[in-house]
Amino acid sequence: MVPPGEVTWRRSSAAVNSTRTDGATNMNIWLPNHNMYISPAETVDTVNVSTSSFDAEQGNAGGAAVIDGRVLLVGGCTTGDCDTTAGSVLFDPASGFSEVAAYPHPVSWISCGGVSGKGYCAGGLNGEVTFTDGFAYDASADSWAPIATMPEDRWAAADAAAGGQLVIAGGVTDGRSTLTNGTISYDPSTNSWATLPNANVATYRAAGACGFYKIGGFESGNIASATAEHLGDLENCFETSEVPWLSEDPQTFTLAPGASRTVKLTLAATTAAGVTQPGDYSAQLGVRVNSPYPVASVGVKMHVLPPANWGKISGTVTGQGCAGAVPLQAQIEIGLSSNPEISYALRTKTDGTYAIWLPKGRYDVIVSKDNWRSQVKRHVVQAGFAEVLDFSLKPFVACPSLAGGV
Repeated sequence: MVPPGEVTWRRSSAAVNSTRTDGATNMNIWLPNHNMYISPAETVDTVNVSTSSFDAEQGNAGGAAVIDGRVLLVGGCTTGDCDTTAGSVLFDPASGFSEVAAYPHPVSWISCGGVSGKGYCAGGLNGEVTFTDGFAYDASADSWAPIATMPEDRWAAADAAAGGQLVIAGGVTDGRSTLTNGTISYDPSTNSWATLPNANVATYRAAGACGFYKIGGFESGNIASATAEHLGDLENCFETSEVPWLSEDPQTFTLAPGASRTVKLTLAATTAAGVTQPGDYSAQLGVRVNSPYPVASVGVKMHVLPPANWGKISGTVTGQGCAGAVPLQAQIEIGLSSNPEISYALRTKTDGTYAIWLPKGRYDVIVSKDNWRSQVKRHVVQAGFAEVLDFSLKPFVACPSLAGGV
C-alpha cells in the first residue's frame, strides 16, 4: 500500500498524438526509462481479431482486465445513446471469445483490473445512476462476488492493475457533476480501499497503465488533454497468480552485491496440480526486487506426454444452416459407457474444433448448442491412437422451402 503523502505524482512528457489528413491518429509509444515518446515503425502490421460465431452483445466504454493471459471485457454501451449491458466476455488467445457470467447489473465507464488471477471491477455508470459497488470475477467458477464498497462513486476514470491493486485515478464523481483528480486503490488482500495522492490534473476518459501512469483524457470544458502523469511505487506490473504445477525454493531471499543464488523449480504433472491433459504448459516466473534495477521474468514450459493407455479424439463441430455449413462453438459431454459417473466436459473453439486425450474405453459423446439439435455418437478410444470424430448439427427450425415446394 502507498501511504498518502509519501509518494506524489510527477509530470511526464506530454502525450503527442497528431491527426493525419486521412482521419487516422498517429500512435506514439512511451518509454518510461527515457521519459519520452517515440513514433512506432510505419511497418507495424494491423492485427484483426475475428469473433467468428460469437454473438454476445458488443459494447464500448466497458471495463477490461487481464486474467491469466486472458482478457475480460465487462459491460459497456451497445448503442450511440449508451444503452448499457451487463454482458461479460472472455477472450482466450487459444480459443477465441466466449460469453461468461454477466456482471451483476448493466454498467458502462467502469474501472477494472486483473490481480492474482481474478478480475476486479468497481464504479461505473448506467444512465443517470452512478455506482460505488464492486465485484470480483472468478474465471474457474464463472461467477461474480461482491467486494468492499468504494469510498465514493467514480466513472470514466483512468484505471489499471498496479502493485497488486486496482488503481483508479480521476474521472467523474458526485453523480455526473464533479470532475476529480482524486486517486483511490482497492487491495484484494485486505478487501479495502485506500486514498492515494491526488493527480496534478483532473481528467476523465484518460488512459491508465501499470506503473502507475495516467495519460491524456479530457479536462473541464471537454478540452482534450495532452498531459501524462506518473505515480510511483506502483511499478509491480506482473499479472500474477499461483501456478499449481510450478513451485520454487526458496521463494524469497536477500542478495549481497555481486552475489548469486540458485532457485530450484519443481514441476508437477498431476491431476491435483490441475494438469489433466497432455501437452505444453507455460508460465512466467516473476521476480520482485526492492532495487531500481528490474529483473526480467523467466519463462517456464512443461511438456507432458500422454500415458501409454490413452488415446486422442479430435474433430470439428459444424451446423448445417440455411446458407450452408458454419462452425459452432458448442458444448461437448463425454461419458464412459460402462460408468456414466466418469465424464468429461469441454467446449469447442470459435472455429468449431476440439481435441481431448482420454483413457482407452468406449465413450458416448454428446454435442449440444442452443437452437441446434444435439447429436450423440458412441466411440471407442484406442490406446496410442489419434482419431477424428466430427459432428454436424441441424437447426431446430427448418429452413424455409422455395415456392412450389422445391
